[in-house]
Amino acid sequence: MIKGWIIYNKVDADHNQSFIHGFIEQASQMGIDLQFLLKENFTIGVWKGKLNILYKGKEPHFPHFAIVRNIDETFRIQLEQLGLRVFNSSTICRIANNKARTHQILAAQNIPMIDTIFTHSYEFNPNCIPFEFPCIVKDAHGRSGKQVYKVHDQVQMEQVMKEMNGEVIIQRLATEGKDLRVFVVGKQIICAILRESNHDFRANISLGGSSKVYHLSEKEKELVHKIIACLEIDYAGIDFIFDENGNLLLNEIEDVVGSRSLFLNTDINIYEIVLHYILHTLSNSSFVYE
Repeated sequence: MIKGWIIYNKVDADHNQSFIHGFIEQASQMGIDLQFLLKENFTIGVWKGKLNILYKGKEPHFPHFAIVRNIDETFRIQLEQLGLRVFNSSTICRIANNKARTHQILAAQNIPMIDTIFTHSYEFNPNCIPFEFPCIVKDAHGRSGKQVYKVHDQVQMEQVMKEMNGEVIIQRLATEGKDLRVFVVGKQIICAILRESNHDFRANISLGGSSKVYHLSEKEKELVHKIIACLEIDYAGIDFIFDENGNLLLNEIEDVVGSRSLFLNTDINIYEIVLHYILHTLSNSSFVYE
């Protein structure tokens, strides 16, 4: 029997019980033994001259794969170094969970995006912004629309920087209250969801935004596939904003992607799709979403 782990930190697991149970139930229907484990119960490191891992103080029996739903790159690397196939990989974790790095790597591949500055809160120079206020400031490692600020002037910018701690990005203002999430599994586009808000410049569902299915044009599909070709994504959300002409601009990539908008608007069984993809990956066979 194929065995797997699905791993969360406790605080995230408490808010994602239905998602966890959905994966486990679907896995059972497919003859996969999927076990939920808490990240806090793992111990990783080097002892007796070797990389090692413990779970609740004991050496675990390794499964065939792990679905890791936290953003600890070091943890994913440890699992990979010990021979476990991790979904998503540590490489995607490193890229997707740093907004500056995402833009840096994909800009080199000519992916369209809004003007963006990479900096750190402790070394920011307000005289070095090449565009006008208002602008958007984001924690480079933030998630779910948190630590994202619309800044209207230099005084507010200085206040925001005092609240931030570390790497940030500063972006020219684009179309507000509207974005697009494209769910992808492997090299396949699964669905696109348009998210909108009438009361906030952020369109996140978790912040009260609405959502609906969006039908990608052929031009938009080409852009998504161009991004997918650059990265070895297993399951993620590629988020876009819109320019003044309605064209897509890359915003970020969600490694530990939330699927609430997918469940609200479609009957797509994302658990089954992802697990089929995992089985194809483990057997080195091609995966095609019908």
